[in-house]
Parts: sequence; structure tokens; C-alpha cells
Amino acid sequence: MNDMYKAYDWTDGPNCFNRPLGSTVRWWSGTVNQGYHSKVIKDDAICRSDYCIEQDDKNITYQIVDPRWAIGDNGDGAGIENLVWQENGTYYINNVHRWLGHSQQILSNIEDDDLWFRGDNVNLLPGQIITVSVYVKSVPNSDTEHTSAPRKKPMFGIRHYYRNPQNMDEYITGWGNQDIEGYAIDPKTGAPYSTRTIYEAEPNTDWNIWEKREFTFEIGWDWKPDSFARLYLYGYKEQDYSILYYDSPQINIGPTAGFGFVDDVERPESDKYYYQHFAIDANILNSPLGFCHGDKVLQNSALGFGSQAYDMVVSPQPETLHFDIEISREIIKDGVTYPPGASPAGQQWPNGVNHQNFGFLEGLFI
Repeated sequence: MNDMYKAYDWTDGPNCFNRPLGSTVRWWSGTVNQGYHSKVIKDDAICRSDYCIEQDDKNITYQIVDPRWAIGDNGDGAGIENLVWQENGTYYINNVHRWLGHSQQILSNIEDDDLWFRGDNVNLLPGQIITVSVYVKSVPNSDTEHTSAPRKKPMFGIRHYYRNPQNMDEYITGWGNQDIEGYAIDPKTGAPYSTRTIYEAEPNTDWNIWEKREFTFEIGWDWKPDSFARLYLYGYKEQDYSILYYDSPQINIGPTAGFGFVDDVERPESDKYYYQHFAIDANILNSPLGFCHGDKVLQNSALGFGSQAYDMVVSPQPETLHFDIEISREIIKDGVTYPPGASPAGQQWPNGVNHQNFGFLEGLFI
């Protein structure tokens, strides 16, 4: 833990859940000095920003203080088959995924919205749409079994107080009642938004790349009116052993994430490559094939004409272009060449696979 940093308002990461014998315990109780824990690191070669969260899930053999803690009815994936007894009387457990998590108290009381959104005067009432987004990277470790592609799923969400489905007069902490649907319709699915505030995302499409993962939920009627809100990032899902990194988590009011696609495509070698290079995954209102003079890009195309647009307008273009136009082109990213029809960004940029039809528009003024 010598490379670990303490992040303001975030938990430390190391956690052994020490509890007295006889209470509800988990198998890793008392193992704070063993194995790996979630931690904040500063490493320019790894992190996307100045700092990021590292969660190294390895197949460590842990010493268990009492075997009843390992095989109890706790739902944590540890059972008698994982328990090993040594002749010296010590019990061990192996081939299990230790709890890995980091959390931050976003709000102590959702009624005090100024603490969260800094004066936006937003009422966090039932029906409010919230989007949680974060960048994720997967790296294999010495215990990774499936090295062809990542299998571990990132999991993150907002923990809060909500009404106990078994006793509606009391509140419990968790991710909400899975049987409650939202009021608003998600344009992506045509179904009501979920009120569940935990999300198990798809694994990274490849090793050692940063990809955005996000989900949107609706604040349900079962939230406690003065509930807290705490963001959790987890790295212990059981699909495989590997390392998960989290960077730049954001919580945004509305159905869209707080940040967009970041261009990490390698730029061609050119002394005159002075202009900015953007990759925009968008539906263009006026033309199916390209931008026109005066076009704007809608933030949410499902809301249609007149809805909120990004702060950019396509300027009049020169009638004569003094450079070659390529209708289709290859993309070079991380040393890999992607032919027309292949998108290096995967799920982040689904419309990028269409560049075999009309390519990239170079020299656009906005």
C-alpha cells in the first residue's frame, strides 16, 4: 500500500469488515493485512487523469480467523469447498473474489441539493433522471485465466435509503426496489427508466484501453425524502481475476452523461496539422450524410428539433477546398490499423463503423 493516496471525501479502500463472532460477518473479516485492496494511485502511465482507482482482484489464499465466518449463510460466494484446513489448526480460504470497493459520500441529504449541484436549485424529487458515468480500464494480472479479452464487469451505483418492500413503514439502505419502474420513458429502450441505482456494465472491449461506461436511472417514489446518496465503485465481480481501474466518475442530472467521447485516435504525421480533431457520434438533423451550413448537434436526438443543442454551429464552408478529400480511410489507433467499416472505439462510437460510406470530413469550420 506504499503507492496508495488518500482522496478527499473518499473511503480509504482497505476494508476487513471486522465484526464480533456471532453477528453477520463475511469470510474476509480480519484479513485487512492480507491480499489486495482498492486504492487511489497516481501513475501517468496508467491513469487517464492525475489520479485513478486501482482494484486488483487476485486469487489470494487468506487465513480465516474462524471457519464459521467462511461457510455461513452470507451470500458472498465462499463455501465449504473453498475452505482448507491445515494440520497446524489454521483455516484458509482460496479461489474466491475478495470485496473490492471505493465510495464517496455525494450528499448527506438529497433535500440539500445546493451541496451537490452547487446552487443549480434542482429539486431531487421522485421522477428526477440521473446519469452516472465513469471511465474504466482492464489490465490482466498474474491470475487472469482468459487473456484473449477482459471478462470482469465493472459495477457502480448510488446507494441510498429506500422503503423496505417487506415493511413499507421502515427504510433500509441499498439500491432500491427492483419491482418499481420509473414514470419517464427511456427513448433508447422505449420502456420506463429503472429506479434501481446499481449497474453491472459490460467488460472492456480490450485490455489497456479507457472506455466510458454509464447508466441512467429515475429517482423512485420509495426513496427516503432526506436520504443520503453515496457513489460506489466495485471491482470484485467473479467473471475472472484481473485489475479494474476507474477514472473521472461523474453524476449528471438528466438522461445524458457529464462528458463525451474523447479523441484518442492517432493523428497523422503532418507539419500542417494545426486544427483540432474531433470524432462526433451524432444524428444530423438536416442531412443524412454530412454537416451543412448552420447545423447544430442536438444533445439528445430523441427529443427532436428545438431541444437543447451543443454550443457549436457549422460555419459557412469555403467553396473551393485546397486539400484532398478521402471518402473512406483507415484509422490508426494504438498501433492497430482499422479498415473502413471497423470502429476502434467499440460501444463508445457505434456510428463510427459507417465511415466506409462517407468517411471523415476534414477541414470543417465550427
